[in-house]
Amino acid sequence: VSIPDSVIEIGEDAFNGCLNLQTVNGGKNIKYIKDRAFYGCEKLIDLKLSVNTKDIRDDAFCGCENIYNVKIAEFDGVIE
Repeated sequence: VSIPDSVIEIGEDAFNGCLNLQTVNGGKNIKYIKDRAFYGCEKLIDLKLSVNTKDIRDDAFCGCENIYNVKIAEFDGVIE
């Protein structure tokens, strides 16, 4: 999933239980990832966020046992 730059918050339980979600390409303006946002996303492997992310709440990635690649960077466009 690619999250547009207009999004500043990934809400509570937003992707909870998305069993086939493998990649998250966060927009450059996401500041908050709320409780259980990606809870139980067992196939999530790649996570890309910007340095603008300030707060990751409780259990946001609980059950995401296969996250292998995490990239947090400043960028001018989409993280590739």
